[in-house]
Amino acid sequence: MAVFLLVMSYLQRRKYKLPPGPPHLPILGHYFGFGRSYVVLKSAEIVHEAMVEKKEIFAGRDDEGWKYELVTEGYRDIAFADYGPVWRLQRQMALKAFRTYLASDKLESFTRSAFEEVATLIEKETEPFDIDVHIRLLIFNIVCRMAFGKSYKIDGPEFVWLKSKVDESNEKVFGGLIPADVIPVLKHFPIPSSLTTKRIMKELIDFHKAKLKEHKATLNTG
Repeated sequence: MAVFLLVMSYLQRRKYKLPPGPPHLPILGHYFGFGRSYVVLKSAEIVHEAMVEKKEIFAGRDDEGWKYELVTEGYRDIAFADYGPVWRLQRQMALKAFRTYLASDKLESFTRSAFEEVATLIEKETEPFDIDVHIRLLIFNIVCRMAFGKSYKIDGPEFVWLKSKVDESNEKVFGGLIPADVIPVLKHFPIPSSLTTKRIMKELIDFHKAKLKEHKATLNTG
């Protein structure tokens, strides 16, 4: 029945060639969106006024769901934070950091080193293997070298743990909707999905906070 409803919903969209819209559930549609305020722009002139002439007024972001609120500790990051003075300062600092890396040879050096290490590991393989682990190692080493000043070995315990946490979060949290995303009050109840989400997000946030603490302890302001 569920597959039938999904197929029918897809065919209906193709039949009427409707423009893109917010995601909805079969049968229920946008029922859980009732009670919220919406702004509808009905003409090209109004769209131009909102998006160009008064873009800062309409630059806010909607809530993306409880799991994103949880992982960002109340939308306190750049990707999901609402537009405002704090977000502008965060964006300014992030752009400055990226320009610093791009203006020097650090990023190129990190990337080349990470590629060479993974290429060496692949050359040593004599049996069929899962290349996903090597790709993860490559990505983690580039990102973590920039963010934490640290790189990993393919069998290192921290890399193995971090990879497992990312896989678990993609499967159980970010792989689709969880009940608390649709019915926010469920985040307060000890249902499996909410408990699992809280646990995984806490483990990942604690990991990043520990790295930040290490940096503060070894910071050289001179």
